[in-house]
Amino acid sequence: MFLRDTRFWKIATQVIAVILAVIIVSILFVNVSRNLQGLGIEFGFDFLQQEASFDIGETPIAYTPTDAYSRALWVGILKTLRVA
Repeated sequence: MFLRDTRFWKIATQVIAVILAVIIVSILFVNVSRNLQGLGIEFGFDFLQQEASFDIGETPIAYTPTDAYSRALWVGILKTLRVA
């Protein structure tokens, strides 16, 4: 009988764990989406094209406060790599 087989229970436990993980992540995603929508905050990466409007000292590549957030992120990554 398969209910007494240890291989069955090992596989069943893993399947149940994966299903529970998917359910928990889905609930969290829906909850965050609803809360952000209620606050009027858009979910996504569109902000990366907006003007950063802050200065970064000692940049490894050219950067001005009028550059986009994506450029500031790239400058930050390069500075981190240089320090490491």
